[in-house]
Amino acid sequence: MRRSADDQFRDKEQELLAKIEEIRNRINALQTEEPGSEVLLTAEQQNAVQQFRGELINLRTELRDVQFALRNDVERLETWLQVLNIWLVPAIVAMVAVGLAIVRRRRAARFHAGQATG
Repeated sequence: MRRSADDQFRDKEQELLAKIEEIRNRINALQTEEPGSEVLLTAEQQNAVQQFRGELINLRTELRDVQFALRNDVERLETWLQVLNIWLVPAIVAMVAVGLAIVRRRRAARFHAGQATG
């Protein structure tokens, strides 16, 4: 169950991580033209860097949301499993025990009724 929940969000997480890495590479490419030279960025390049950084912030926010949703889903599954283990399994065992007790009483009643007539 945990794997199923993990798979739902893992694809989206990987997609966001890939976009983040792509944007980091673009920013680095704009900022490092030639090693050792002090190249000032043009206004267009500075705008592009700012735009990339804004997009990077948005992607990181979305990634945190996806990771939060994943944790939430896993916690909900764990809670459901705890409920099953704590309440459902003992309830089934109790119903089986009650059923067996009823069957034994009926058999005992038939046995005693057969001895009284016999």
